[in-house]
Amino acid sequence: MRALLLSFAILIAPAAAIAQQVTGTITATLDGQDRTWYITESPQMSQSDWKDYGYQMTVSLFGHTVENTTMSTKEALMIQFAVTNTNGTLNVMNPEVIYLSQGMTKAHLAKQEDGADVTLTAAETSGDRLMVEGTFQADLVFTEVMKRKKDPENVLNIAGTFKADIGPVR
Repeated sequence: MRALLLSFAILIAPAAAIAQQVTGTITATLDGQDRTWYITESPQMSQSDWKDYGYQMTVSLFGHTVENTTMSTKEALMIQFAVTNTNGTLNVMNPEVIYLSQGMTKAHLAKQEDGADVTLTAAETSGDRLMVEGTFQADLVFTEVMKRKKDPENVLNIAGTFKADIGPVR
């Protein structure tokens, strides 16, 4: 029985590895520390996606601290924004940068009105995929999301780059 289980585990291990893939990275300095987050997807799921509304696109990048997950929120980094293309000029609107320092309910975040900045250096569609590349920076304020309570004494500075090839909203 033990040999059968071991054989089964060996057979399914390559399938699990193939199903999970890294489709981008976010690299940044977070409060003086160099960090990397991985944008991942499997055939069934990704927390990163985009949607084209014709006049604008929305983009959500969800970076994980490890390469082998699509679901973890521990210390994850989210970058979200809308983008328009006016005569070849990419215009970013409503950027948000969210560091899930303590999960989904207590996080460090900044929105456009807080000074969050995202600049795109490239955005190109190919079929149902979107390749985006750019830079971002923000002063992230610790926030209890459910209570909408901010702690202006608990701020983390972040600045970095991202490059990702993401699929559409599923």
